[in-house]
Amino acid sequence: MKKIIMLGLCILTFASVSFGQAKMLPVADTSTNATTRYISTPVVSNSSGDFSFQYVGTKLGGTVAGVVKLYGSVDGVNFEQIGTDSLALTNVTTNAKIFDVAAKARTIYRFAVTTTGTVSLKNQGFYVARKL
Repeated sequence: MKKIIMLGLCILTFASVSFGQAKMLPVADTSTNATTRYISTPVVSNSSGDFSFQYVGTKLGGTVAGVVKLYGSVDGVNFEQIGTDSLALTNVTTNAKIFDVAAKARTIYRFAVTTTGTVSLKNQGFYVARKL
Protein backbone atom coordinates (compact mmCIF):
# COMPACT_ATOMS: atom_id res chain seq x y z
CA MET A 1 0.00 0.00 0.00
CA LYS A 2 2.85 2.39 0.83
CA LYS A 3 4.43 1.67 -2.55
CA ILE A 4 1.21 2.59 -4.35
CA ILE A 5 0.90 5.85 -2.43
CA MET A 6 4.56 6.74 -3.10
CA LEU A 7 4.16 5.92 -6.79
CA GLY A 8 1.09 8.15 -6.95
CA LEU A 9 2.93 11.04 -5.29
CA CYS A 10 5.87 10.66 -7.68
CA ILE A 11 3.57 10.77 -10.70
CA LEU A 12 1.83 13.91 -9.40
CA THR A 13 5.17 15.58 -8.71
CA PHE A 14 6.51 14.91 -12.21
CA ALA A 15 3.24 15.97 -13.82
CA SER A 16 3.24 19.29 -11.98
CA VAL A 17 6.87 19.98 -12.91
CA SER A 18 6.44 19.14 -16.58
CA PHE A 19 3.04 20.69 -17.14
CA GLY A 20 2.86 23.63 -14.72
CA GLN A 21 1.45 26.93 -15.88
CA ALA A 22 3.10 30.21 -15.02
CA LYS A 23 2.05 33.83 -15.40
CA MET A 24 4.13 36.22 -17.41
CA LEU A 25 5.48 39.47 -15.91
CA PRO A 26 3.95 41.88 -15.14
CA VAL A 27 1.10 39.68 -13.98
CA ALA A 28 -1.42 42.27 -15.14
CA ASP A 29 -0.80 45.49 -17.01
CA THR A 30 -3.18 48.10 -18.37
CA SER A 31 -2.94 49.67 -21.81
CA THR A 32 -4.40 53.14 -21.97
CA ASN A 33 -5.08 54.78 -25.35
CA ALA A 34 -2.52 54.48 -28.17
CA THR A 35 0.53 52.76 -26.68
CA THR A 36 2.71 49.64 -26.75
CA ARG A 37 2.98 47.63 -23.54
CA TYR A 38 5.15 44.55 -22.93
CA ILE A 39 4.35 41.43 -20.92
CA SER A 40 7.46 39.24 -20.45
CA THR A 41 8.34 35.80 -19.15
CA PRO A 42 10.94 35.50 -16.46
CA VAL A 43 14.20 33.98 -17.70
CA VAL A 44 13.44 30.49 -18.96
CA SER A 45 16.28 28.23 -17.79
CA ASN A 46 15.30 25.21 -19.90
CA SER A 47 14.49 26.55 -23.34
CA SER A 48 14.86 23.19 -25.06
CA GLY A 49 11.17 22.31 -24.88
CA ASP A 50 8.01 23.45 -26.63
CA PHE A 51 6.03 26.39 -25.23
CA SER A 52 2.44 27.60 -25.34
CA PHE A 53 1.84 31.27 -24.60
CA GLN A 54 -1.62 32.72 -24.01
CA TYR A 55 -2.55 36.38 -24.17
CA VAL A 56 -5.79 37.53 -22.51
CA GLY A 57 -6.96 41.13 -22.87
CA THR A 58 -10.01 42.31 -20.91
CA LYS A 59 -11.79 45.50 -21.96
CA LEU A 60 -12.07 48.03 -19.15
CA GLY A 61 -13.45 50.88 -21.25
CA GLY A 62 -13.30 52.71 -24.56
CA THR A 63 -13.07 51.08 -27.99
CA VAL A 64 -10.58 48.21 -28.22
CA ALA A 65 -8.37 48.08 -31.32
CA GLY A 66 -4.78 47.07 -31.99
CA VAL A 67 -2.55 44.01 -32.31
CA VAL A 68 -0.65 41.53 -30.11
CA LYS A 69 2.57 39.84 -31.28
CA LEU A 70 4.93 37.37 -29.59
CA TYR A 71 8.68 38.11 -29.49
CA GLY A 72 11.71 36.16 -28.26
CA SER A 73 15.26 37.03 -27.19
CA VAL A 74 18.46 35.37 -26.06
CA ASP A 75 20.03 38.40 -24.35
CA GLY A 76 16.87 40.14 -23.08
CA VAL A 77 17.66 43.29 -25.06
CA ASN A 78 17.25 42.43 -28.74
CA PHE A 79 13.88 40.85 -29.53
CA GLU A 80 12.59 39.34 -32.78
CA GLN A 81 9.04 38.37 -33.65
CA ILE A 82 8.30 34.65 -33.35
CA GLY A 83 6.74 33.63 -36.66
CA THR A 84 4.06 35.74 -38.32
CA ASP A 85 1.17 34.86 -36.00
CA SER A 86 -0.62 37.74 -34.27
CA LEU A 87 -3.90 38.64 -32.60
CA ALA A 88 -5.97 41.50 -33.97
CA LEU A 89 -7.63 43.20 -30.98
CA THR A 90 -11.33 43.83 -31.52
CA ASN A 91 -13.96 45.72 -29.55
CA VAL A 92 -15.24 42.78 -27.47
CA THR A 93 -15.11 42.10 -23.73
CA THR A 94 -12.24 39.57 -23.94
CA ASN A 95 -9.57 39.06 -26.62
CA ALA A 96 -7.53 35.87 -26.23
CA LYS A 97 -5.15 33.75 -28.28
CA ILE A 98 -2.72 30.88 -27.71
CA PHE A 99 0.64 31.04 -29.49
CA ASP A 100 2.45 27.68 -29.81
CA VAL A 101 6.24 27.79 -30.14
CA ALA A 102 8.37 24.81 -31.14
CA ALA A 103 11.66 24.23 -29.33
CA LYS A 104 13.94 27.26 -29.78
CA ALA A 105 17.07 28.46 -28.05
CA ARG A 106 15.53 31.62 -26.61
CA THR A 107 15.56 32.50 -22.94
CA ILE A 108 13.00 35.33 -22.72
CA TYR A 109 9.66 35.75 -24.46
CA ARG A 110 7.28 38.72 -24.42
CA PHE A 111 4.02 39.94 -25.86
CA ALA A 112 4.00 43.37 -27.48
CA VAL A 113 0.49 44.78 -27.08
CA THR A 114 -0.04 47.77 -29.37
CA THR A 115 -3.33 49.58 -28.88
CA THR A 116 -4.82 52.39 -30.95
CA GLY A 117 -7.49 55.00 -30.27
CA THR A 118 -9.16 55.53 -26.91
CA VAL A 119 -9.04 52.31 -24.91
CA SER A 120 -8.44 50.88 -21.46
CA LEU A 121 -7.38 47.24 -21.64
CA LYS A 122 -6.15 44.84 -18.93
CA ASN A 123 -3.35 42.67 -20.38
CA GLN A 124 -2.41 39.25 -19.02
CA GLY A 125 -0.05 36.57 -20.28
CA PHE A 126 0.45 32.94 -19.33
CA TYR A 127 2.79 30.22 -20.53
CA VAL A 128 3.34 26.50 -20.23
CA ALA A 129 6.62 24.75 -21.00
CA ARG A 130 6.74 21.18 -22.24
CA LYS A 131 10.05 19.41 -21.91
CA LEU A 132 11.19 17.34 -24.86
